[in-house]
Amino acid sequence: MFVRHVMQLGLANVGAQALSLLIVPILTRLYSPSDFGVFAIYLAILNALVPIASLRFQATMALPTLQEDSRHLLRISLIVLGITVALTSLVSGIVVTGGFMPTEWMTDQRQFLLLLLPLNLAGLGLIQIYSAWTMLQHQVKATAVARITESIVDRATSCLCAFSSATHPFGLIAGRLFGSTAAAWSLWKSSHPSARHVNSPQHLLQNLVPLAKRYGHFALVSSAATLCDSAARQSPALLLAFLFSPAVAGYYALAFQVVNVPLLIAGDALSSTYFQRAARFRKRPDQLAQDTGKLFRSMLSLIIPVTLGLSFLGPKLFGRIFGEEWAQAGEYAQVLAAGFLFMFLHRPISVLFDVYEAQTARFWFDIANLGLRIAVMMGLAAWGGSPILVLLGFTITCAVTYGFALIYLLRMAGISPTESLWTVARQGILFLPLGLGLWAITTSGLFLISALCVLGVALGLQLAVLFKFEREAISFGSLLLPGTVQPR
Repeated sequence: MFVRHVMQLGLANVGAQALSLLIVPILTRLYSPSDFGVFAIYLAILNALVPIASLRFQATMALPTLQEDSRHLLRISLIVLGITVALTSLVSGIVVTGGFMPTEWMTDQRQFLLLLLPLNLAGLGLIQIYSAWTMLQHQVKATAVARITESIVDRATSCLCAFSSATHPFGLIAGRLFGSTAAAWSLWKSSHPSARHVNSPQHLLQNLVPLAKRYGHFALVSSAATLCDSAARQSPALLLAFLFSPAVAGYYALAFQVVNVPLLIAGDALSSTYFQRAARFRKRPDQLAQDTGKLFRSMLSLIIPVTLGLSFLGPKLFGRIFGEEWAQAGEYAQVLAAGFLFMFLHRPISVLFDVYEAQTARFWFDIANLGLRIAVMMGLAAWGGSPILVLLGFTITCAVTYGFALIYLLRMAGISPTESLWTVARQGILFLPLGLGLWAITTSGLFLISALCVLGVALGLQLAVLFKFEREAISFGSLLLPGTVQPR
């Protein structure tokens, strides 16, 4: 069942993100880098708030042994989300009416876009809550359908707004708003009727308050850590807009979206399914270590080819696919590739913080991560660095902080630091044929046909190496299947 869930969610994410990527070249010709920059600012604020919209109570639904307790935690999550949305509405109104947004970020006509933030937060918060609930009820199909629906509505709305000459970048924001609303409605419709039933206030007090107190510390500490983590992830867009211009943030936003595709395809699905499996086997360290090792190897096998491709071909690919105006975004993607490799590896494994209730350790790590990112990026900018240099500092910071966190988490799962480093080195060596082929293409100035021939030979050698030394990496699901015999 675990493998089937991973495959269903993986295919849904692949379909949703493939659709999004197919539309992006159209959007980059309909919207300017400045429009993407304003959208990136809006999205950075939104994405920083979404993970804590329900104070992480949705993550506690998998912990109780009683189904009724999980249902009560669902209702607590919804109540907390309502309070968060109300507070966000109040703050957004104050910011807009008080004129606190920098004029370089938003013109007077654009400041009203912040008023859409609470509505968008409500939709994404509901997706977050009901996704956790449907996964708990093994309704993976409902989650998959919702993700496809969100992608279709999002992109269709953005294109229609642009074609109708709507105020830019309203179309991009409207797409995200309507997409999240459609997905939230789909998940709510698919949830069990008892999950949608509203009890009397007396019943709520009698059943919800004790559970809220029981998991309150977990939720608050986890939320604080998650806020630092999400702020660290979104800080580059805000800092680039503040230090340089919204257009620079727009280039970064496109690079982030393209580099982040592996994270969105596999990371979210793996995080939810791996969390349930790790919670089930946390008292069986041998099984947990085996599953975690397979997961780690499979993630390396997924992300290393993407990282190599972006590192060698980023600027050329972006210029040809998204338009020459966006070639600079390809240079950003080239610099960011290594940093996002570590972010991708960390994302699913980080659920071990919750499994072992080590929220305090996660909190201090996320604070250090956020502080280092801000200090490095602002320090390099103050030193007179260009956006490329600032992003290079960001990438190095990601590699160091997430690298140490991965070693800590894998050790928590029963995998020694020596074994972790050897796994990374081994997977890197296995992909030498692809790396050498891409290097030859970019440094020798080959013509198109010659370059394709070299790439074909490199891919053929790469597949032969994988089939001989890493057969499990060929099948994404088999890497996560418990009890699979390791190839010799």
